[in-house]
Amino acid sequence: MRVLIVGGGIAGLTLAWWLRRSGINPHVIDRARSFRRSGFIVNMRGQSVQTLRAMGLDGLLAAQSAPVGRSVFLNRRGRRVRELDLSQLNSVHHDALVLNRADLHLTLYESVRDGLDLRFGLSVQALAQDADGVTVTLSDGRVERYDLLIGADGMHSAVRQLLCGTAGVRPFHIAYVAFLAPDTLGLEAANFQAIAPGIYASLGSFGQGTMGGLFAFPWSASAALTARQCRLLLMERLPALGWRFAEALAQVPDEALFCDHMAQVVLPQWQFGRVALLGDAAYTLTLVSSNGASMAIIGAQVLAEELLRQPGPAAFARYEARLRPQIMPIQRLAAQNARMMTPPHALAADLQSILFRVLPERAILARFAKAAQAAS
Repeated sequence: MRVLIVGGGIAGLTLAWWLRRSGINPHVIDRARSFRRSGFIVNMRGQSVQTLRAMGLDGLLAAQSAPVGRSVFLNRRGRRVRELDLSQLNSVHHDALVLNRADLHLTLYESVRDGLDLRFGLSVQALAQDADGVTVTLSDGRVERYDLLIGADGMHSAVRQLLCGTAGVRPFHIAYVAFLAPDTLGLEAANFQAIAPGIYASLGSFGQGTMGGLFAFPWSASAALTARQCRLLLMERLPALGWRFAEALAQVPDEALFCDHMAQVVLPQWQFGRVALLGDAAYTLTLVSSNGASMAIIGAQVLAEELLRQPGPAAFARYEARLRPQIMPIQRLAAQNARMMTPPHALAADLQSILFRVLPERAILARFAKAAQAAS
């Protein structure tokens, strides 16, 4: 069976690993010109860690995992409101991993690259399918024939756009900037979060001399933002928050900033004949879900299992039937979290700060645990 996986990210490489284990040697293409290390912090819990363990990768990744520590909440003036010990969440999942996405991606890449037909600098320009297979036109002009095609090419999926255009993309009208960089500030071992009108900021030390930041702000335009534009917009807002947010951003070069619009992909179906979508291409969860990478890995294993049971399009329907009930609650929770990120005015920001100060600790931890349990 000839299978083309479009996208060499976490979902695509995990799927390639499981298919090869079953005796299917897929072809993988990726639009990036070469393998690149990028991304933010990702959380692995429950079923996703079990999948990595079955792949023999959990030990290597555990050695790279950052400790689950304190989270400090600041008000819009940069003053401490509440501090939580998130290590208590380990009672929900003892095997939780907090990873640099780039480390996870590299580990997956190194686990499959030997003998895998993986071609960089290619994308799908057109596809046509019939009862026997899929004819694919690649960006270099070549035309290839496959039995099945899997679109695992992210939120901005070219495969999905060929199938259904922009349908299913739900923008949150929020832009965000994420980075991991050397900790030149000597931050204390905690994650600091603050919310003010028109701005969300998160910054913390993730061990091994690394700091990570996530900043978000309202943005309704559809045009892509450059790193320089994001920096300028943020530097107008961050100083009002106090603490060290603006200072940290000033230490990070433009090339280390990842900028994008926050949106979900919510489709009525993930399978289209001999073509299926996987990971962010099918069900973008966003950074605020804390489950995107976990569900990409889980989804890849489920899809591979169904293809092994009965190779062909029927496997796609079973994959969707198994995974969709798990995805939908995570998307709903992520949408709620996104609405709280950038309050429209000072009163809304102050009310959130008051809630964080007066709510019982168990109530706040329960919301974090809800996200953790969703990917179990």
